[in-house]
Amino acid sequence: MNRPAAPTLDGLTRRRYHYWAGASGRSYIHGAFTPGERPHFASAALVLIARDAGRQSVVDIAATGDLPELYFNGRAYARALRCGVSEVHVHLADDAAAARRAAADIAAALAPGTDAEPARISLAGEAA
Repeated sequence: MNRPAAPTLDGLTRRRYHYWAGASGRSYIHGAFTPGERPHFASAALVLIARDAGRQSVVDIAATGDLPELYFNGRAYARALRCGVSEVHVHLADDAAAARRAAADIAAALAPGTDAEPARISLAGEAA
């Protein structure tokens, strides 16, 4: 489940930050970026979003390790961009293992048949 963070007086928080809930019940706050902003952070859990007619679809869930370029220069990210990704939600984790756990937890919460069902999940943080 995805929900926007509470708005601030300037209205930026609702647009730029989202919580994604994991199957464990834990919430993970994510910063929202466009692909053009190149959100290449190490040790991050990523949720890649496409929007069509107001409907949100999760295209990919991934985790980056020490070298985020392995994901962002890889086939999985290129495939996500071809699927119309317009937002990259980024959760910064303590290390690569924590990023993989967060991504797996979020992926597990997105049960088949939901509106936010991921088309593909890449947890290795490698060029898949």
